[in-house]
Amino acid sequence: MKITHLAQSCTQGLLLLMLTIAFPVLAQQESIVIDPATGDYTITYQGLDLEGNPKWHQVVYVPATKINPEVKSKFRLNDKHTFTYDYKIRNHSQSKQAIDGFRGLASHADSGSQITPQDWDGNILPDYDSAGQESGYRVNWSFDTSGGLAPGKSQGGFSFESSHLPGVGVARLTGAVNALNGFPDEGPGDDNPIYPEYRKFMRNDFVPRFVAVPKIPVPTPFNATVVLGACRNTLKTTWPQCS
Repeated sequence: MKITHLAQSCTQGLLLLMLTIAFPVLAQQESIVIDPATGDYTITYQGLDLEGNPKWHQVVYVPATKINPEVKSKFRLNDKHTFTYDYKIRNHSQSKQAIDGFRGLASHADSGSQITPQDWDGNILPDYDSAGQESGYRVNWSFDTSGGLAPGKSQGGFSFESSHLPGVGVARLTGAVNALNGFPDEGPGDDNPIYPEYRKFMRNDFVPRFVAVPKIPVPTPFNATVVLGACRNTLKTTWPQCS
């Protein structure tokens, strides 16, 4: 009996070893996978625990793009002989998120002229190119509490002034999501293999809409030839994007 039991144990051990060799345990890998049904991302990456030790994390990231916004823009010459740019946004009823962010780039903006609707915060900050040179201004509005502009609602009262003539720019609108959005830390770092892909979709986590923005500088003293040349250049570089 002992010999029989020993033989059975050896056979079971050998079978387990063979199965382990034939079907190795797959190592966990960093990845970003989109769920086509929800549009959410499952992100698997190696981060750190509270004590700074390596730890695997898997989170579901909800993008801020589940909105169908509409932006109406207009501009007018004001009594200061500069231009006032006005905006009204609408969140269509098909949206799955409230709108809590609205921003754009301008060649020039008067930071003291910004008007912000009730329950919204606003600021105008310098924008810098890849070389660190100032290249314009970021005009920002964000909802100052949780929530935002609900689906089916509209909001006007966004405006600012500029001495520059209008052209066509891109407004970036974002839907309301959880501030941490599932991450137990700051998310994948620049040493993670998936960081380039992660950074790309994070930088594009908005819905674009074409709007009128300051684009064309007006020199002092006024020079019609310079302004006309700038207008032509703006038309060549901007309108193909809108077609």
